[in-house]
Amino acid sequence: MALYPLQPLGVPAETVASLDETLRAEIGGLRFQLLPRGRTVAAIRSVPGNLGIACNGGAACLADLGRLLTVDKIVYGVVSGLGDRFSFDLKLVDVASDGEERRVAATIDGKRDALLPGLREAAVHLLAPQRWTGALELRATVDDAVVSVDGKTLGKTPLRGPIAGLAPGQHSLRLSRPGYSDFEKIVTVRFDQTTVVEVDVGQAAVRGVMYRKGAPLAPVGRRGTPVVVVTEEGEGRATDPRRVWAWGTVWTTVGLAAVGLGAGIASQLERNAASGTLRPVATGQAGTLAQQISLGEGFGAAADVAWSLAGAGIVTAGILFAVSASHAPSSVTVAPTAGGLSISGRW
Repeated sequence: MALYPLQPLGVPAETVASLDETLRAEIGGLRFQLLPRGRTVAAIRSVPGNLGIACNGGAACLADLGRLLTVDKIVYGVVSGLGDRFSFDLKLVDVASDGEERRVAATIDGKRDALLPGLREAAVHLLAPQRWTGALELRATVDDAVVSVDGKTLGKTPLRGPIAGLAPGQHSLRLSRPGYSDFEKIVTVRFDQTTVVEVDVGQAAVRGVMYRKGAPLAPVGRRGTPVVVVTEEGEGRATDPRRVWAWGTVWTTVGLAAVGLGAGIASQLERNAASGTLRPVATGQAGTLAQQISLGEGFGAAADVAWSLAGAGIVTAGILFAVSASHAPSSVTVAPTAGGLSISGRW
């Protein structure tokens, strides 16, 4: 894939240059093999008429550039600004077919700080539409209420996790339970965010709405089918190898401390025995005294080494526990099918 340098329209060149770098990084993050910018610019300059600009980003013209660069796809974009309103217009051109494969236009009202996340969203929408999703988390005051989103029944309250795989925009949320008035509300889902909605079923009213950064990804499947992603910490979660090493270090440290304690006691006993020998030392006791002194010194040295290693073990175990403090929970997806529910995941 190649990225034609972003074209400015009423936006400072330095701002567009920064956005161009952001877009390149985002394309790389989506695991596309991206041609270096220098090769793309050199190819554009080598062709009379500034290939790409002369035809205003036409698909056929960009496809010619793609063939010159020997790439499969080429991305062309324009960034425009008017006051506090900024717009992106990105297109993905397929070189083999000379055609426009996908196009995304987005408008951002507000400060320029919103440009970078806006460009990221546009890039994901253009290049990985299956990842252009958000999630909805429901908190209801009543259990066993049937939950539907956009007419699709997803289960009963309390849901075991957020509803993922929702396209950014407005969605119809409905809760129904015998004995209560049906609740229906249009909620807004944002890209890569989880919309948290608190519903008072008894009053058929919304208590609060908040947006949390990050959203679980739905499994790749039928587009537009929301799924409930169940995440919970269980005994079957994957074990971090660093935590295994941390516990191994702890028990090794305990063993070293026990060795150090035993060696220290033995050293002191031998030294006490040596110091208790009557002076002057009888000829028959000289060998025994020398042995006691030697054993005392040997056990003392062993105790020092064991205690030093135990101290190092304590520090090592602490570091390993610190870096392995977080762990990934189990992930289970529950998706509606024609015959019921499809459940898959990792425990």
